[in-house]
Amino acid sequence: FRLIPAEWACKIARAVSSTSKLYTAERNLRFENEYEAFAGEMLAKNIDIVILGHTHLPKLIQMNDGIYANTGDFFENFSYIVLEDGKLDLKQF
Repeated sequence: FRLIPAEWACKIARAVSSTSKLYTAERNLRFENEYEAFAGEMLAKNIDIVILGHTHLPKLIQMNDGIYANTGDFFENFSYIVLEDGKLDLKQF
């Protein structure tokens, strides 16, 4: 990579990065329904909270008698979850 002129290297890096983001976004949407279904199954087993973060899609959903939370990410959504006084909040920085 060092042998390629810097101008070309930047263009290649941007192209690869954009392709990776598109692939990851499509994959995350495909799996999100599966994660919500999994959370529903766990909550039905008398679990209060299911927290996942793999899809990077911030969510806080009341399901069954519990909560499904996805922390999102800190690079695009700047999202995180706080548990305070027994209450779960999805926040953005």
